[in-house]
Amino acid sequence: MNAPGLSLADRFWIAHRWAAFGLGAVFLMGVIVAGIAGRIRPHYAWAYALMSNLAFLAYGLDKSAAVANRWRWSEKALHWIELLCGWPGALIGQHAFRHKSRKASFLFFTWLASAANAAVFAHLAGFYRWSWQ
Repeated sequence: MNAPGLSLADRFWIAHRWAAFGLGAVFLMGVIVAGIAGRIRPHYAWAYALMSNLAFLAYGLDKSAAVANRWRWSEKALHWIELLCGWPGALIGQHAFRHKSRKASFLFFTWLASAANAAVFAHLAGFYRWSWQ
């Protein structure tokens, strides 16, 4: 992405948004496919699907409220949604709405919540026991 007139920092943030979108989409689809295939318990897939939709909706509503100078979702509420299985939808929402995608302190906690949730999910789903042979 070598668009003329964009600084290195701007190109970094554009690449970050696309990478976050891709990670969220791939993880969410992987969980849903694993749920359908019976590799994980179906309620894990449902939790990610529902919470990711809630996160996506929350980011869209928060962006709309920010533009209209109305009541907004608190950052703490957004992070709780991310932590409770909504991080794939949050990453997709950040990209789709170009919202909360530059504030470094917010992104730090978004990635922290994402990593923590993914680690707990991997443990609960038993990925460490899978044999791929």
